[in-house]
Amino acid sequence: MASSQTEHKAQSFAVCQICEESPDLKWKCIECELLFCNNCSTKFHSKSKTLAEHHVYDIKDCGAESTIDTIRQNALVNITCQLHTGKKCSVLCNDCSVTICTKCIKELHKDHDFCDINEVYEEKLLKMKSYKNKVESNIEFYSQEEERLQQKMSTGQKYYKEIKENITTQENQITNAVRNYSKKLLSEVDSHWKPTEEIWQQQLLTIMQTNEELELTKNEINKTLQSIDASKVLTANIQANEKLLKKALITPTNLKNFEFINKSFSDNVICRIFGHVYAVPKFELVKSYETSTIFGASKMLVLENNSAIIASVWQDKLYKVTLSNDSVSIDTEATQSLYDMAMMQNGNIIFSEKASDLKILNLDSLSDINRIKYFKIFYSCHPFITLGLHVSMDNHILVGIAESKSFPTSKANSVNRIIVLSSEGEVEKMHEFAADRERLFTRPIRIKTDFKNNVYVVDLVNKSFEQYEGRVVTIEWTGNLRWIYTGVQIFDKFFPRDVEVTSTGTVLVSDEKNHALHLLSQAGEILGCKTLAEMGIRLPHCLYMTESEELWVACRKDDKYSNAKLHLLKLNYFM
Repeated sequence: MASSQTEHKAQSFAVCQICEESPDLKWKCIECELLFCNNCSTKFHSKSKTLAEHHVYDIKDCGAESTIDTIRQNALVNITCQLHTGKKCSVLCNDCSVTICTKCIKELHKDHDFCDINEVYEEKLLKMKSYKNKVESNIEFYSQEEERLQQKMSTGQKYYKEIKENITTQENQITNAVRNYSKKLLSEVDSHWKPTEEIWQQQLLTIMQTNEELELTKNEINKTLQSIDASKVLTANIQANEKLLKKALITPTNLKNFEFINKSFSDNVICRIFGHVYAVPKFELVKSYETSTIFGASKMLVLENNSAIIASVWQDKLYKVTLSNDSVSIDTEATQSLYDMAMMQNGNIIFSEKASDLKILNLDSLSDINRIKYFKIFYSCHPFITLGLHVSMDNHILVGIAESKSFPTSKANSVNRIIVLSSEGEVEKMHEFAADRERLFTRPIRIKTDFKNNVYVVDLVNKSFEQYEGRVVTIEWTGNLRWIYTGVQIFDKFFPRDVEVTSTGTVLVSDEKNHALHLLSQAGEILGCKTLAEMGIRLPHCLYMTESEELWVACRKDDKYSNAKLHLLKLNYFM
């Protein structure tokens, strides 16, 4: 800034301020505050004994930091006392915050605290430069933040403008549809009423005309009968009016009994017709982990300290692993066929193994392989086998059970249900049939509840070419059927394997064979279908949602990968 000011000042003077002739300005004297040419510097300014002690700088260097520091240093030693003429200040009075000379110390600041002016200057100069660097750093930071926020504002305004336009468009479409439907109903009513009205109007006119003629005839007869003139009776034309005595046959035309049955517009009805606004997450792949010997994770529980428990039903193995860098190191391995498992509030793990018993696993027992075979039995579903398993937020245990290990079963009335157990193992509920006595489930392999205690079930429906197709069945805690989801049209078939629910109520369903993740609302509406293959995620089988809203996706091995992979996705609800 000082350099530009000096250059501007130099430009304002067309010629040297000493000779007032040369336009070639070269030097500036700090004390004289003059700009002059090279010739005047040599002939006049440098030859004067008084001026020789002045500080002269090249105009181009006047704005440099080193030059300014030098000028300030020179000015520092020449600070004069305001009270004592000719005396230079050498110290700073800390009590009064003023520069003072040695005479001032004796006369006015005798008992005050003071320090060397050079030391204070250097200390404050360093602090000021440090503070300047921080200020400049903050300016850069806030400039970047301003630009970033402006971009987010622009994107957000565009995004929400589109949403509002979509809502308005939907409103107009529904309004037009309702208006057109109303016109259709009115036209339908008119088509039944108008022809009948015309017939009835014609018949009414005929009746009125006949009745009028009868009244006239009646009056004429009354006049004749009241007359004493016998000739009027003899000449009366009774025969001519006999046609009026023949009652005309009125063709009966009936109007159908129509009623308009109006529908009440509750919020639920309007939402189903109009639509909803949902917070839909976007997915960011944070990290992928390669497993060394695990073919596939049928179930995964993430623990603290970057560790996890993985069950592989295809290998009849249970692993405790550590997730480090980009690989999975196996800490403990045991032969155990776990079909599903869930963490209980006391820290123990409850699991099913396609057998009749639910068992309890203490994490400490994983370190001793010899104890793996001796799990504590929590509940027996004999003679049925256990499938999907889930522990709700209030510590209820939900377990899917089936009558047979084979699937599909040949028996039409085979048992497939969900039972709800207390934390002590007492049966509290049993869900098997809908209100119409139709079976709710065919093969309940995975279960999840949300914060409203709605129950989401991955239900297999058939098996073709070793590929299990399925659906998502959702019931209320009481067992009432809410909705059933069978996939999207972009895929010919739906292969659900696991289900999770976010804190906002978005339902996530892994679609193994289609390498996809389905996003559903609590009402069962499709919010999106993410093709995970685009992110390098294939055959997603198991899902696990952490408390920090991070989603683990555990996959099976396929032709492209020799072993299973684990993927960590971040759910982002913000732009």
